[in-house]
Amino acid sequence: MKSLDTFDFTVIPGLTRWWCSSSSEASSHSVPREMIALGNSGAGKTHVALALGLAACQKGFSVAFTTAAALVHQLMEARDEKRRLKLQRELQAVKLLIVDELGYVSLVMLLHHDAVGWSR
Repeated sequence: MKSLDTFDFTVIPGLTRWWCSSSSEASSHSVPREMIALGNSGAGKTHVALALGLAACQKGFSVAFTTAAALVHQLMEARDEKRRLKLQRELQAVKLLIVDELGYVSLVMLLHHDAVGWSR
């Protein structure tokens, strides 16, 4: 299981143990912070995201983890099956939504397929 205890903080300059610890120690009444992690493949972005998700689960938050490609696929299927609003409500109900591999999904592709409903 990925945790902050097993992460090597030297691989991501600027990411500190303090920031991750303060983010993971949020009280059960506050919503975890927003975070976008950018970096090369293998830098540990997914490890940190999973560790923060685990910490949020341990605090009682509802957490969902998906890749950007899987989320786009879900949105496109929901659109085709006329259940996009239901999926959006389900995603909004999650306190912490972790979307991994954002760099693998093209914004042009999203707009072309209208996967998220921006043109409506």
